Amino acid sequence: MLDLAERLGLDLPHAGDEDAPALREALPPFVGVSNPLDMTAQGLVDPDRYYRTLAAAFADDRFGSVLLGVIQTDPDPAASPGHVE
Repeated sequence: MLDLAERLGLDLPHAGDEDAPALREALPPFVGVSNPLDMTAQGLVDPDRYYRTLAAAFADDRFGSVLLGVIQTDPDPAASPGHVE
């Protein structure tokens, strides 16, 4: 997502571990605070992580808007509309 934003010329806020401790705490340890656009799939493992990350972003004046893409899955592949056996 960050790569696409850069290619489109979107100015994104700069954040780091030192000046965004709430984001650092909310994001998985392997996700850089400098790239809060990419939470990875950890939100599927820990759904409350979305809340914690969004709350940290909303509380930071550098972030004027938030884009959230959610991957929805169904544990039963047969329940998917395009499923063919």
